[in-house]
Amino acid sequence: MRLPHVRGIVAAAGAALALAACAAPAAPEVPRPDPTPSQAVDLAASLNEAGLSVFRAAAQDTNLAISPASLGIAFGMLDAGATGAVDDALDELFDYPTPPRAARC
Repeated sequence: MRLPHVRGIVAAAGAALALAACAAPAAPEVPRPDPTPSQAVDLAASLNEAGLSVFRAAAQDTNLAISPASLGIAFGMLDAGATGAVDDALDELFDYPTPPRAARC
C-alpha cells in the first residue's frame, strides 16, 4: 500500500532535480564589436570559396552536399584555439578576412 506514495516522492524529487538543473546562471555578456558590411561580404566569400574547395577535393563521382557555413564555423573554432604549426596551416588553408592574431584578443 505504501508503494504508490514512494513513487510520488521519487517522481517529485526527480522533477525538482530537473528544474534545478535548468536554473543555471546565465552566461556572462561578452562585448563584441559590430561587424561592418564589408567584413560580412568578405567572410561570406571566403566561406563559399573554402566550401567549394572542399567540395572539389571530395566530389569524385559521388553525390555530395557540403555546407560552407558549417565548415567555416567548425574550422573557425579550431582556428581560435590553434597555435604554432596548426595555426599557420589553417591560415594558409583558409583565407578568412580577420585582423592579425594580436588584435583578436
